[in-house]
Amino acid sequence: MPPTPGYRRFVKTTAQALKPREWHRIGFDLRNGLAPADPAELVGADEPSGALYDLSVGVTLTNITPDHEVRLRAVEFAPDGSGGWRTHRDLPVEVTTHGFGHGGFTYAWKDRLEPGHRVEVWAAQFGEADAHLVAAEAVVFLWPR
Repeated sequence: MPPTPGYRRFVKTTAQALKPREWHRIGFDLRNGLAPADPAELVGADEPSGALYDLSVGVTLTNITPDHEVRLRAVEFAPDGSGGWRTHRDLPVEVTTHGFGHGGFTYAWKDRLEPGHRVEVWAAQFGEADAHLVAAEAVVFLWPR
């Protein structure tokens, strides 16, 4: 394992509507300054033998119904055998209740990615109307196996 980890920085600059009580995958517009092959994948395709990773994400939401939950989580996916993906495991959820109608939210997770799997970050809000994810940034340090 190399002593210095790999580094990726993802940025989302386009707004995304978040319907109430539904999980939404966060798609990023840039990966290290370039358009990504898959906007939602943070770790996976470039680590076919798996990896250790440390990810952090921050999102900015507007139009949140005050005093309702916002949730963030990472999700690990495995190949489904038909060229798609199936949920392998939902990682722990960060839950925040926000009282102002807008705010910034963060999530962090460290783990070991299985060979052939991938990791994405998802968001949900439990208000009375669509909230708007107006910006996001994620940083990943990784050690491919």
